[in-house]
Amino acid sequence: MQDNSLQPENINGKIIDSLLSEIKGLRAELNDLRHGLESAKISLKPDVLYNNKEIRLLLGVDERLIRKYRDNGHLFYICHSSGYKT
Repeated sequence: MQDNSLQPENINGKIIDSLLSEIKGLRAELNDLRHGLESAKISLKPDVLYNNKEIRLLLGVDERLIRKYRDNGHLFYICHSSGYKT
């Protein structure tokens, strides 16, 4: 008797099932990431001045990254005595 599990149709079927399973897992991870991004949005009050430390804590980044964001125009600010207005 021949082992049907080694037939090309069965091997391709197993590969397809494996790929579909992987795609479903990736879609679930993507949905989790989307949900995380939606819930992690930061709302800043427009009339409040934030200092460097407050901005870093709100964004959860290092001071060097804040400077890089400002230098590259990704973070807009107005220097006002000891605070920055976003």
